Amino acid sequence: MNQHIIKISSSLLFAVALLATSQSAIAQDLWNKTDGASSKYEPMTFSKLILKPDGQYDITVDDGTVRLAILDELRNRGYNIVGVENLLFDQDKSAEASLLLGGVITEINCERTGYRGRTTSCDMAISWELFDRKRDEVIYKVVTRKHEDVQTVELRRKPKELVFRLVVGALASLTSRPLFNQVLLRREETADKPQYSMETFATCKRGPVEIPAKMNDVLSAVILIKTNAGVGSGFFISPDGLALTAAHVVEGQGAIEAKTHDGRSLGVTVLRIDRVHDIALLKVNAQYNNCLPFVSEMPQPGTELFAIGAPAGEDLAFSTSKGIVSGFRDLDGQKFVQTDASLNAGNSGGPLLNKSGEAIAIVSWKIALSGFEGLGFGVPVTQATGRLAISPGAVTTVTPDNSLITQDTGQKYPILDLADRPYDPKAFERARVEAKTAAEAEEKRRKGELRFFYGDIRTPLFVGSLVFIAGGAGATIYSWSAYKTQKEKYLDEKLSFEGWERDFNMLKWINLGGWVAGGIGLVGLGVFMFTPKRFKPAAQGGVTPAKGAGEPGYVKVSFGFSGNGGFVRGRF
Repeated sequence: MNQHIIKISSSLLFAVALLATSQSAIAQDLWNKTDGASSKYEPMTFSKLILKPDGQYDITVDDGTVRLAILDELRNRGYNIVGVENLLFDQDKSAEASLLLGGVITEINCERTGYRGRTTSCDMAISWELFDRKRDEVIYKVVTRKHEDVQTVELRRKPKELVFRLVVGALASLTSRPLFNQVLLRREETADKPQYSMETFATCKRGPVEIPAKMNDVLSAVILIKTNAGVGSGFFISPDGLALTAAHVVEGQGAIEAKTHDGRSLGVTVLRIDRVHDIALLKVNAQYNNCLPFVSEMPQPGTELFAIGAPAGEDLAFSTSKGIVSGFRDLDGQKFVQTDASLNAGNSGGPLLNKSGEAIAIVSWKIALSGFEGLGFGVPVTQATGRLAISPGAVTTVTPDNSLITQDTGQKYPILDLADRPYDPKAFERARVEAKTAAEAEEKRRKGELRFFYGDIRTPLFVGSLVFIAGGAGATIYSWSAYKTQKEKYLDEKLSFEGWERDFNMLKWINLGGWVAGGIGLVGLGVFMFTPKRFKPAAQGGVTPAKGAGEPGYVKVSFGFSGNGGFVRGRF
């Protein structure tokens, strides 16, 4: 399929996008915006967004509307934003900001998918940097991504709207990161509080699963926590045994035991704890590979969720209840996820999950008064990891030694956060093909259609056939040549008939043997040609669909400018 180029003027791109999508494309504010929430952050403003395709040149993507849109988005998310306070009277207090945020669009790629390319999957990468004016240095860096699937026809008509949504989505990934929120805190917010050194935990690589169909996969990552005071719950967040729970479940307890869904009892060490936000980080004293990934973005209110825990004690451990996200609350400066799912004492510390088995929050408390039902609250996992000073990484660096409370973390800047992984639009199709191939292999094995004998006999059959054909041809040629030579010899020398008859009979049998051997070889070769190859299951490198007609083509979206600065649309 042919590749096409879309050329987009950066200034008009976002100007039109802002007008067209200001109501529909801007992400919804998940937290109630309050003065108390924003005041805990350092004042921040947005500097500029730069386009740098293929790392070749820089283009400032800003005619004022881009900066205004991002500032409004950050304000809606509860940050202490200064700048462009009033466009009508040219009020701009950006100079008062101690932190400057800027971004570079490094990639924007689109690929046609679906039937005959009727849908298009696009992916954008933005490299964000946070500059501290007081330190006069960049203190935080990260690359975030956003992908979106749209109808190809819609993309042809409104490409600027899609690009704007991708920018907003990448910004949402940035603001959901614990490390980013940690560095934004006011200095006085952390000066009087003991701090942990910032460490990483090995990222959970388990992909999304469908709940409730795959509930057992999720339950294997949940633990029952037993202490002298009672029971609670928790869940693994990394494949090497790190787990999250509520602080009140383990605080002040002696021996702590964790029990897994498969019945194993494991020792537990409390690594880090935040009593104010009711969260704790545990280390199970054994390798345990099951874990729960985190949500990339907080769900919308009304989204279904599941709670797992031990209501009423150990006898009802690993019970599941279902509810919805009732809302997001900011209570006394702390953020909570509100839910109407059934929660009881043994649920404390357990996970609140979405339908893909991804952790949304840690169950913390509920309102238990007469006349009140369905008012449970959980601490968002992104907030929990930020308060515990841990973030996803390639390996786990948090240990009991670096979990000692210190007043000075000795943090070196810039902090490099874990980048979002590139979106792979063909991953689902590959998984579908592999699953189908494996299912076909299993079905053929079950019906006895696979013949182990066939797979093992082809090579020796082929080689043996060639040996017989070559031997038969050699014997036939030799006997015919010897017959002519002997005949001439007997005729010329007039030897006795008895000697001729003896030699002729021997050559006749050699000739006959040669024809028989050649025939056997030809039959063997025919059997080889019609013997099926041994089937290889997908797990051993099975069938891979060849690229051919009808497969989605690759489309690279790049930016360019017409002479008059207008928007130039290429055929897509």
